[in-house]
Amino acid sequence: MLERVETDYGIIDIERPAAAKIIKETILRHEDVYGITNAKGIRSSFSSRFAFDRDKNYIRITKDKEDGIFIEVDLILRFGVSISGTTSRLIREIREDLKVQADIEPALITLHVIGLKPSGRNPKIMERDIVVKG
Repeated sequence: MLERVETDYGIIDIERPAAAKIIKETILRHEDVYGITNAKGIRSSFSSRFAFDRDKNYIRITKDKEDGIFIEVDLILRFGVSISGTTSRLIREIREDLKVQADIEPALITLHVIGLKPSGRNPKIMERDIVVKG
């Protein structure tokens, strides 16, 4: 169990896969994001936008009893986007969506931009190592 929320209707337990699904949907609705990836740079495929099982391992959610919930996501962004603007917007929207949909307030969200994808058919990902915390 990640979080327990008490409502007028009773107690609701929020599990990690549910929180990861909210985070994934928030991230993948942005055109600036090419994909969620694992730390080795293996991107989730387009079909995995519909098949959630593969992506849940790409979003790391940990909970510390004293400090709260920590979220880490590795991303590939599209070449030419504002990295600081995109990551700031993603962090803000992930916080808002988790609060509204699951009543979760993360202590820290870390986005790790591991690459940029050029436009066109060029399959080569330009490697980057940019960490943004918020």
